[in-house]
Amino acid sequence: MHHHRAIWLTAICFFSLSSNCHTNLLADDAANGCGLAWGTDYHACLDTAEEAGKLALLWFYDPLNPQANDALTKDIFSNASITARIAQRFVAAKLTTGATISSEGQELVLLDHPAFAELERSAGLAIVDMTEREGPLHRQVVSIYPLTEGHISTTRLQTLLDLPRGTLTQRTLIFAVRTHGEQPA
Repeated sequence: MHHHRAIWLTAICFFSLSSNCHTNLLADDAANGCGLAWGTDYHACLDTAEEAGKLALLWFYDPLNPQANDALTKDIFSNASITARIAQRFVAAKLTTGATISSEGQELVLLDHPAFAELERSAGLAIVDMTEREGPLHRQVVSIYPLTEGHISTTRLQTLLDLPRGTLTQRTLIFAVRTHGEQPA
């Protein structure tokens, strides 16, 4: 299953006919005190992350829910500790839940891709490993966090951003243990 996700994600990334070489930045986030430079181009985000040997942090937001987006920006993404973690280890992109990409001459909704299935076409965060071009995790979705029940807490996001390298399954298990209410580990 993970092999098929890797093939699809690689195909989408490499065979895109409309890959944009620059990253468009969202001025409204800087104006809102977010402090993060969010790209708006999926391919440019992955390319930039790959060149820098970083992870790609993708925030899929629902444009029909500006209150939730503003709260996440104000309450979480304006936190200095979060901003520093993201700047150090990630290249960030803010994409609508309806974001499309061109692949092999067809427009595809990015959240329809099997690699993002756990988001169920809804708002959420995804992390793609772009750290090692020849590594087994290259271009793999390694973390998914749906935002269907409100937004993520600062503590949970810090945990998500600090997870060690690993597969989606490995990182999800580590995240579950580290954020469990009884603190088993």
